[in-house]
Amino acid sequence: MSPFLTKHTLCLTILLLCSCQASAPLESPPWQGNVAGAESWSGKFGIFTVYGADSQMTVSSPQTGEVLIDETLDTEMIGRGGIGGGYQRFIKDDLALLVGLEARYTDATINNPPLTKGGKEVFEVGDVLQLQATIGGRYWLPVRWGREGRLRPFVGLDLNYIPDTDFDLVANLNDAINVDSEFRGSAYWTLGLCLGLSYQWTDDITVHFTAFYEKGLSMAEDVVYLEIPGVDPDFVPPFPTDTSVDAEGLIGFLSVNWGF
Repeated sequence: MSPFLTKHTLCLTILLLCSCQASAPLESPPWQGNVAGAESWSGKFGIFTVYGADSQMTVSSPQTGEVLIDETLDTEMIGRGGIGGGYQRFIKDDLALLVGLEARYTDATINNPPLTKGGKEVFEVGDVLQLQATIGGRYWLPVRWGREGRLRPFVGLDLNYIPDTDFDLVANLNDAINVDSEFRGSAYWTLGLCLGLSYQWTDDITVHFTAFYEKGLSMAEDVVYLEIPGVDPDFVPPFPTDTSVDAEGLIGFLSVNWGF
């Protein structure tokens, strides 16, 4: 378990324990906001990630098309921040549809990276920024725990659209040639399964802890052209680099819904 995961899981546990003790008595029976037609706005922030990506990078000769470098990179995506917001409406009691937007910022670290003869990493990946749009559903299970039955588990399914994936890329073609470039990946889709706990803080406010497992339905792809610094591109054309990224993993969010 990474330090990021340990620290934020501990904070979450403390927060949930405090919320259960500090919340005021409800004026109405709990979960009146889970009835058909009820609506709410939500805000959320990320609390942990166990996320990774397989990245395929193929560098070819600009003259002959011969493959010069062909590597599959096992990349750990270490969460550095995530925020989002959305809207939720119950279509039946305890069954809701939602739409949302979120932004994620992660630090990409390559596990067991390929090295040049001099010991430099062949590819160095920068931080990753992603925007994501979501449409999904939530179902609250017919069980209640805790004081006044304020704590309930739920399950959900999300379809996510990521319009692009941006990160800086340094390619060390050998120990003397280092090429800076940018990856601007194509749009792709992911499917997310989620499991969580909801706590009714007040009559109008509900706090949720949600753990998602996300799997890519397609990949982010781009062709990056590596231009040798200080060399006339008419003399040595840029090296085309086919790059694809296939991401999956676990991510956790703490969110708050305000009913209206």
